[in-house]
Amino acid sequence: MKRLFNRKAYVYALCYLSLIPIFALIFSLVDLNVGDHSKGVVTYIYFSVVSITTLGYGDVLPNSSWAQIAAASESLLGIILIGLFLNALSIQHSQEIEQKELKKQEKENAWVAKERFISFERLLLMRIQRYQEYSIPLTVPISGDRSEINRNFKFNDMKDLFKTTLRLTDNNFKPAVSYYFDSLFEFTRTLEDLVKLGYASKWPEMENLCLDFCQLSKSLDFSESILNQPNTRYGNKNASEEDAKSLENHTGKVEFLNSNGMNQYVALYMLLNASFKFIDQYKEHASRIKNG
Repeated sequence: MKRLFNRKAYVYALCYLSLIPIFALIFSLVDLNVGDHSKGVVTYIYFSVVSITTLGYGDVLPNSSWAQIAAASESLLGIILIGLFLNALSIQHSQEIEQKELKKQEKENAWVAKERFISFERLLLMRIQRYQEYSIPLTVPISGDRSEINRNFKFNDMKDLFKTTLRLTDNNFKPAVSYYFDSLFEFTRTLEDLVKLGYASKWPEMENLCLDFCQLSKSLDFSESILNQPNTRYGNKNASEEDAKSLENHTGKVEFLNSNGMNQYVALYMLLNASFKFIDQYKEHASRIKNG
């Protein structure tokens, strides 16, 4: 029964039209009073059309009970099929309206999602800029040009991380690496908020990119150890000064080694490189979102 009412409108229309020749054949087998008409295909089709449309002109009449049953059956089936046809059209029309409304709603939701992302990204871009500014002292020695990040920096270029940033706004007694980690944590917290608060929920690829970097930054976070080096001593020598010399004189491959005091700086080196790559990927994804 459910299938009967769930057909497309054209199915009922075809059934309706197919009844005309079927009942024309039936009328040719029963007793009809054709009046002034001649018994033939045209007359039977004519009476079938008159019966199914319930027009009933009266020029052709059923003479027997079987003829009456056939005429009544065709009229009844015609009425039922017309009802089903109109019902199907109504359902189809409702579905079309619903689909249009759904598409409209999806479009509005997409617009709202993009506007929310763009609005939040302004804050994130500030965090990125600040992070990049404090990455400069770690990638460019004091003697170099600190007007921009050295993306192709070497491990030795990190030797001045415990020195001042040379920025007029910063405390000269606070090491550059401390400002770097402050900016990193602000940056990653904002990335976490981007995901946690749903600003990027419409773009899973962006969410995954941000989450992967946050996870990587945590795995390479040796901030507690590095920031404590100025207060640590290797015998009679200051640990941060000795580490700076080791960074300056380092040769060979930059990699983690068992029980190596330089592993924390290797992690920092990897983190800096990974962050530069992430920022490029993030900006590329953000551009596609804003222009999409």
